[in-house]
Amino acid sequence: MEARLRGELGTNKLNALSGFGSGGCISSGRAYLTDSGTVFIKFNEKENVIRYKRTSALAMEYFQIANLNKYQAELGEKLARMHLQNIRMIEEEDRLGKQQINRLKAVRNFGFHITTCCGYIPLDNRWCNDWVLHSNYNMYSLWVLG
Repeated sequence: MEARLRGELGTNKLNALSGFGSGGCISSGRAYLTDSGTVFIKFNEKENVIRYKRTSALAMEYFQIANLNKYQAELGEKLARMHLQNIRMIEEEDRLGKQQINRLKAVRNFGFHITTCCGYIPLDNRWCNDWVLHSNYNMYSLWVLG
């Protein structure tokens, strides 16, 4: 797996950091030092793992989040702003017109363009313009069709 990670991340250095790993009932994770900084890799090497497009790992930017009590309010505010960004983009598209905006487009539906998983269980996250219908369909598919 490490050779593939080096290639996908475009790095020569890929050193696992001791004490910076974790595991759960589904996946595991480990922090690695790379040529361009520290990344966190979430992976699953267990049997019967559902892999899409032969992907078995997810690389994310690494953040050291221990002892952040004094930053809780700021973190909450920044997370809220991040989640409001799409609403701002929709408002701007509506005001200026979609052709006037030369950047990422707002997402006006709920869902994903690929199947996602809750642990080992695949979720049909087809696009839907109503959050309640979208989430109800997923709960129905998990509990009744599952």
